[in-house]
Amino acid sequence: RLRMSYTAAESSSSNPFTFWRRMDERGATMVESALALPLFLLILLSTIDLLRVIQFDISLHYTLANAARWGIIGERLDNPLAPGIPLTREESIELRLQETAQSYGITLSADEIQLCPATDPACSADFAGNPNDFFLITVSRPMALFAFGGKSLTLKATVISKNEPFST
Repeated sequence: RLRMSYTAAESSSSNPFTFWRRMDERGATMVESALALPLFLLILLSTIDLLRVIQFDISLHYTLANAARWGIIGERLDNPLAPGIPLTREESIELRLQETAQSYGITLSADEIQLCPATDPACSADFAGNPNDFFLITVSRPMALFAFGGKSLTLKATVISKNEPFST
């Protein structure tokens, strides 16, 4: 009796069904990729959106803290449209907030900024208070999310500060 032994390479090349099995495996790989790719892209875009929201939130809080630190000393900026004429204290704080936000690539409109005394929970007056008063600065800003079809998320940040004794 003659006994023949084949190596793995010889047996696969001599088997005519190996080619078709490989084609089936390639087809299965394509189907698996087609099923996994949308899930992978959703996870990737969701992660990118989450990182954008975190970065925006950190920048917004830093901007608010910077404007509040500047606002507690009672300084007033010159009007950029009319040099030599000072803005009100509230307008100065809002302008400082917008300038600081702009340095982080955030554009804030006046409608997105609220400045009011801490004793006014409805925030009906645009007033930063007198010396030794507490005041609030609140910013509400919508942000589009790419992973969820462009739906928006409104981020809101608030800071409370106490005015230093300054001359009015």
